[in-house]
Amino acid sequence: MLNFGTHYKKPHKMTQKSESNQTPTAQQLTEAQLQAACYQWLHNTYPELRGFFFAVPNGGARHAREAVLLKATGTVPGVPDCLLVYPQFIGIEFKTTTGTLSTVQREIHLKWAKNGLRVEVVRSVERFQSIVKQIMAEHYCLDRF
Repeated sequence: MLNFGTHYKKPHKMTQKSESNQTPTAQQLTEAQLQAACYQWLHNTYPELRGFFFAVPNGGARHAREAVLLKATGTVPGVPDCLLVYPQFIGIEFKTTTGTLSTVQREIHLKWAKNGLRVEVVRSVERFQSIVKQIMAEHYCLDRF
């Protein structure tokens, strides 16, 4: 079973109300933690999808030399964080519960949608699981692997 060690800690319920008097909620994950948790779940739950779901390393801070190389070799700003390419092509953009899409991300998502490509913004592990389970129920055609 794939395990990413200490980088991902399962959210826990807070015991006291926050200062804004909201009901207790699960601890918020960073985008990287959310992406890692979703990848780990898919990797362990659907081993037949290994190699069909992967990250697109197009974000984060880079040294100037590395940024130039990535741009020269085809890195495109705004492309979703991960791609599921089988049994259905979907771009997955991970965001925290308060995260927002950048202008270039919105433009890319709209461009893909206009050309029949699906993009999902995922803010929780549960949402990611729901998307994958729905796809697998509709398109389960991996019997040839």
